[in-house]
Amino acid sequence: LITLSEPIDLVFLFPFVYFMVENFGVTSNPDQIGLYVGILSSSFPAAQFLTSLLWGYLSDRFGRKPILLFGVFGSGMAMVVFGFSTSYWMALSFRILSGLLNGNMGVAKSIVGEITDDTNRAAGFSVIGFVTGLGFIIGPMIGGFLADPALHYPDLCGNSSFFIRFPYALPCIVTGFFSIVGSSFGLFMLEESLPRLKYKNNPEMKLELGTQATAPPTSKVLRTLLSPIVISSVLTYGLISFGTIMLDEAFAIWTVEDADDNGLQFSSSQVGIVLTFGGFVLLFVQMFIYPALSKRFGAVSIYRISMLLSAPIFVCYPLLSFIISEGKDNALEHQILLWSLLLLIVSVRTALEVTSFTASIIIISNCVTSKYLGSVNGFGQMVASGFRSLGPFLAGSIWSWSLANGKTFPFNHFFVFIVAAAICFVGFVLGVFLPKQLNRPKQTPLGDLSLLDDSKNNSVSSYENALYHDDVNTSVQSFSSLLFSNDNPPADSNSSVTSFSSMGLMSH
Repeated sequence: LITLSEPIDLVFLFPFVYFMVENFGVTSNPDQIGLYVGILSSSFPAAQFLTSLLWGYLSDRFGRKPILLFGVFGSGMAMVVFGFSTSYWMALSFRILSGLLNGNMGVAKSIVGEITDDTNRAAGFSVIGFVTGLGFIIGPMIGGFLADPALHYPDLCGNSSFFIRFPYALPCIVTGFFSIVGSSFGLFMLEESLPRLKYKNNPEMKLELGTQATAPPTSKVLRTLLSPIVISSVLTYGLISFGTIMLDEAFAIWTVEDADDNGLQFSSSQVGIVLTFGGFVLLFVQMFIYPALSKRFGAVSIYRISMLLSAPIFVCYPLLSFIISEGKDNALEHQILLWSLLLLIVSVRTALEVTSFTASIIIISNCVTSKYLGSVNGFGQMVASGFRSLGPFLAGSIWSWSLANGKTFPFNHFFVFIVAAAICFVGFVLGVFLPKQLNRPKQTPLGDLSLLDDSKNNSVSSYENALYHDDVNTSVQSFSSLLFSNDNPPADSNSSVTSFSSMGLMSH
């Protein structure tokens, strides 16, 4: 229930945000609505960018439970007030407030990382993925079917002055309800997982924890966050977040645009149906497909392949506009074709999104021990939120620019989808050079000052070798071994491929 609030808060407004901004009358130019939609959608993750690292750091200091509960409750209350907005700027303000108070997902990932080990970590994060998928189902349903009830359900709400004045209050109230209920359950049922606090009254466990029994100094936390392996791991999460949020924003605008602007002319309910269908696919892949893939290939290889395949899938979306433009004489036949292809693309895209996101979360959790887990997950959430705040604004701006200037391919309605695909390809390139050790949990403290201060260990490769207690294989034998390397890939010290480590760009 606690984790469920994060994805709902993020996506519940997508089915109606275009109509909400349009109703505010913030611009008289229809081609500029996409820009304002992008700003409003990006404000939530932009605010998260400012505070996620702080919430993660505070959870390392004061425990996971109090920080998580405060964030869930505060963000939920802000979402309720968001629904009563009477102007664009009021809506923007409370959307920002909700994001500032929301560092929940980074803390939740830290909890899962602390209560799992190498034998069940993939299954543990699949539960987070399952709940996230559930949120991606419930969120669009809330937004798509409860927005503007006076218009959509005139027999029930048509005469309600409340829903006429506040057409988007109902989905926001329901969204806030999930957060408030989740925080209430967590207050009584959630146990503290930070080992230093969990075992503070157990001398034997404190002795066994050793240095993990004390909070690290701030300087040591900062040096850990800036280590090459942490930055590389966090960027995997940031890039997939960037690509997918750009696609989500472009999809939300493209589907409701008129056919003359290469849109699909969908209603908010139709958008909600598509997003809900994607949520069901997400649940299935998360619970039944990903755990099996993880055992076979490992998180690093799964991330590489998923990001590589996502790029061409993203570009398939705008191709469906041709069905609308050619289907005016035979509407039913073309609608069947449109929906069949759309749901097929959504299914494949969602499956790749699930596998890449879950793999990146595991990669981040495996790069440090519990002592730094809250800060690193907060750092990861901060980077992802930064990209998520930029993504909607960039997508909305590109879409408005393409329409206003009447560009031809590839700078027409395809362009925003091409940009999102290019981001995924960059993520694939980064994934190629991630070390195989990230397939398993970190066992030794990351960021030990003795490792950093030792003049004999000041190179990136020596630093990593000391961290993992074994050699990090930076060679590449073939393209297939590069993609599918797991815990024990074959080694070849004479490989002709130069690693990123030797170029000083990142660890691998």
